[in-house]
Amino acid sequence: MTARRILFTWRTLAWTVLLACAGTAHAAHPFLTEDPGTQGAGRIELELGLAAGTADPANGGNAAVFAPQLSVGVTPTLDFIGQGFWQRQSQPGGMTLLGGSDIVADVKWRFFESDTWSFGVRGGLDLPTGDPDTGLGAGTVGAHVIGIAGLALGEWSVYANAAYARTRAAGARRNAGFFSIALTNTDTAPWQTFIEAATYSNPDPANGRWPAIARTGLIYTLDTWLSVDVGFQTRLTASAPRAVWLAGATLRW
Repeated sequence: MTARRILFTWRTLAWTVLLACAGTAHAAHPFLTEDPGTQGAGRIELELGLAAGTADPANGGNAAVFAPQLSVGVTPTLDFIGQGFWQRQSQPGGMTLLGGSDIVADVKWRFFESDTWSFGVRGGLDLPTGDPDTGLGAGTVGAHVIGIAGLALGEWSVYANAAYARTRAAGARRNAGFFSIALTNTDTAPWQTFIEAATYSNPDPANGRWPAIARTGLIYTLDTWLSVDVGFQTRLTASAPRAVWLAGATLRW
């Protein structure tokens, strides 16, 4: 397997397991599922998310991704979002890849909200800031979009996502899909916990089996400006990584 394929395999997985927006009163890292909430005009949030565990099941090895994300509230219902990826991946008896890769530039819009339902969309570009010759980047611009739905049921909330990503990276699937659903109790402050499940297109174009994963975790709000979290992800199908540990912190201004 080439360095480019190794890194892009994990880069695609990193996108599916780490791309999540957070806020003061809705889902946060280590959630995988995006919620419809936005920051609010003039509000800023920095989310620091780390995932580490087994890499591509077909090749073994370990991987880690650090994915800081900055969200800026432009209006009450519109955010600008930037996210970077710092990665490390090793293969048994083989090379270790280490460094920063492509970054994400997004817009998130919550276009409907009632007492029960809320809907939003997040979309943007994967910018080729990484080095494709070392495997730390796709070398071309990619794009993605996430449809977001939220349902409030008293002290419980359900979030669901349907996403599409497009890339021209060598050796990787050009068109990728993603679906997830999460359940959380919003009446347990300062703690919050959740369960969720997700499935996504295999990044290997020769493999049509969709990996599926489950995730849970705990978020503890220390103050209005700071939350910390831990989580764990396991596979529901053999084509997904066996185990991924998650940790992070969210700062707000």
